[in-house]
Amino acid sequence: NPQPQPAAKPASVSVSTETSVASAPSTKRAASSPPKKRSSNSNSAATISSSGVATMSTATSTSRPSSKTMIAEWEDKKYAKRAANRLSAHMSRKRKKMFVEDLKDENMELRRKEMILRSIPDLIVVFDSSGSMSFVSQSASRFLNYTSCELENTSFWDRLTEDSVRLIKSAFMDALAVKRKPEDDTTPLADGEPISVRIIDKDDDKEKGLPFALKGVVHFAADSPECVCTLCPETPNAKRDMAHSNAIQVSDGSRC
Repeated sequence: NPQPQPAAKPASVSVSTETSVASAPSTKRAASSPPKKRSSNSNSAATISSSGVATMSTATSTSRPSSKTMIAEWEDKKYAKRAANRLSAHMSRKRKKMFVEDLKDENMELRRKEMILRSIPDLIVVFDSSGSMSFVSQSASRFLNYTSCELENTSFWDRLTEDSVRLIKSAFMDALAVKRKPEDDTTPLADGEPISVRIIDKDDDKEKGLPFALKGVVHFAADSPECVCTLCPETPNAKRDMAHSNAIQVSDGSRC
């Protein structure tokens, strides 16, 4: 009969019990007393982490300016902008004043030159290729029954005979075709030789007219070429009586 087997079981149980009892104190000892080195490491990490937080908080507090500093900087920028605006306005007024003074000087110079041109005894006429007269000197009333205001902005061709118109147009086109240097802005009309033309006066025959000698140059400085010329009577009989011209000048005025 198998009776020895039950006796073997308690022995194995006791062995396992002894083994568990023997190992239990070591486990309890390991759980109750952790290594000092690990605790020191954790403490140092905590110290480092706490010091790091403190450092970050200190850096944040130093990088962010206070409200008083921000207000002071804003005030400085505002005052600097106002000063820059005042300086810009001052410079703008100064430039405007200089520009107005320059315009006044140029205007006075132009008026002086205009008075000189109008006081020249010879008849001076400025016209373009279409014959439109942009300037006529006041001496026109000395030779013709026209005033300078009546002749300006009218056609020069209407005041000439047909033969005279053909001569002047041909000389004008020849002057335009002449090759000139880039720095030259004028070309003599008819190579500087006088051209005999006849000007039709008021109530005169369109076929006859008064004989005049025309000399001039073609000026290229303007947008369109213009001819600046002088006209002198070829015979003394072409001049009008001075009393008659003075009467016309009085009615015309000193200026247009």
